[in-house]
Amino acid sequence: MAKEKDKAYQMYLTALDMEKTGENFYEKTSKSAKQAKNELGEKLFRMLADDELVHMKRIHAIYAALKKGSKFPRQWEKMEIKHPDIIRVFQKLAENNKDKIKPSSTDLDALDVGIGLENLSINYYQDRLERSQIDIERDFLAQMVVEEKTHLRLLSDMKLYMTNPESWYIEHEKHGLDGV
Repeated sequence: MAKEKDKAYQMYLTALDMEKTGENFYEKTSKSAKQAKNELGEKLFRMLADDELVHMKRIHAIYAALKKGSKFPRQWEKMEIKHPDIIRVFQKLAENNKDKIKPSSTDLDALDVGIGLENLSINYYQDRLERSQIDIERDFLAQMVVEEKTHLRLLSDMKLYMTNPESWYIEHEKHGLDGV
């Protein structure tokens, strides 16, 4: 039984480390984007950094409860991401900043790093979800997978937007190719 608890604690400590790494990266990148006057990048990375802080709060709450010997808490559900329709937020930001975007190789590199971080998080939480035997823990892990996939989609959208805005608009604005 102690061995199982140790595994659970280690899972949450690893998750916390991943979220800290993501938050630090997005925070630093949002400041770099601000200095480069890339408002879209700054806002996107700032939102992602804020999301990672919420993830860390959830993990802290769960870990603390389990360490005290309590059951898996439901309080993590109240720690919501503040912008539930983040895809629409990105679309609005992209539209408002379309004339200001001039991607540099460092912007694209940052997006690639973020995409890599999100893929690692998705794989980690998905693997833990498949192994979990506890319904409430499975709910938590499933929610984390959903949110990390949203982050991945945002970063991928941003990369497409910066490298090929025409394709991005075709994909997201659902314009037909009339006359083609």
